[in-house]
Amino acid sequence: MTKPYTPAHFYEELRGVSDGAQIDYMKLVRVQMLPELIQAACSMYGAWGPAMKNGTLLQLRALDWEVRGPFQQFPVLAVYHPKPGYGHAFSTASYAGFIGTITGYSSAPVGVCEKVWLEYNGTKHRAGVPWHFLLRDILQVTQSSTVIYPSNVL
Repeated sequence: MTKPYTPAHFYEELRGVSDGAQIDYMKLVRVQMLPELIQAACSMYGAWGPAMKNGTLLQLRALDWEVRGPFQQFPVLAVYHPKPGYGHAFSTASYAGFIGTITGYSSAPVGVCEKVWLEYNGTKHRAGVPWHFLLRDILQVTQSSTVIYPSNVL
């Protein structure tokens, strides 16, 4: 459901990880879909403007994973340095084998994380760009530190 919408560069990177680590490619692709499948809902907090003494943004992020689950056993802080012309350096906090972004920062400077919309009572669609790939692209290519909020969040 997501493949037609997913940029090819993600599949190319997964092929490289698969070949380099000698991991089954399709298993690796399926691992990427876990956050999309569970509609991840970790905790986050943001304060900016008059809430901050100097008016800057403070972002706090917690990865609310089950303590007996596998993810916290294999944490990864990945730092990417794209080739010139392909975006900014950025880092993501994640787990081994996962190339999407569930939280991260870039040299732009931009920070991203996810939070479930608990009050949403509309239709959820699985077809489209996986949100963790979209967040990674935002980190890599965003040109300014301007924070843009959807009108329904303000």
